[in-house]
Amino acid sequence: MKKIFTLLLVTFSALCLAQPGSFTSRGIGGGGALFAVSINPSNNNEYYVSCDMGELFHSTNFGDSYSQVNFQQVFGGHNSKVCYTSSVGLLYSITYSNDMVRPVKSTDNGITWTVLSGNPDNSEETFSIDADYNNPNRVIISYYSNIYFSNNGGTSFTSIHTATGTAGNTVGGVLFDGNNIYIGTNDGGSCFNKRRSQLVNRQYHGNTGS
Repeated sequence: MKKIFTLLLVTFSALCLAQPGSFTSRGIGGGGALFAVSINPSNNNEYYVSCDMGELFHSTNFGDSYSQVNFQQVFGGHNSKVCYTSSVGLLYSITYSNDMVRPVKSTDNGITWTVLSGNPDNSEETFSIDADYNNPNRVIISYYSNIYFSNNGGTSFTSIHTATGTAGNTVGGVLFDGNNIYIGTNDGGSCFNKRRSQLVNRQYHGNTGS
């Protein structure tokens, strides 16, 4: 019995010694997955990254430190990509606040955010958002069934594409090229011409915007 007690005591002591005395932070996220890293084209030290636990993190020193956007302004999720623009302080993203996935805009570089007033249906989930960096009034959002275009910063939207199959829309990328906007989707690819105000089929197969 004495030998068993001694063995248990040695084992317990070894386990105690094996435990770390302190913990060191190894990054952001709090255990959640991180999505949609968005780097500022005019300052590559600045970027946003979203988390599926609700956070939207912001770094201005390429990840040496982070701040967190007020969750009462934006509740982050896997599609909360931040779209930078050439207009100082003007950003677009997607919020998951109140179990409603909607497109939002900030005019003060991410401090405060408001839902786009022209959002076609606040009860529909917004799956993607893309903005023209050089012409910030041009914004594209996608729902399950439709893709919408705005030329006034989200004040109003026009439907430019309806999903052709039961799988809905998946937008892999958007390329803004003058009057042409190339959209890569699971339906193939299409080119939206601003002057003709229509989506012209180009059949760029694959999930890419180029």
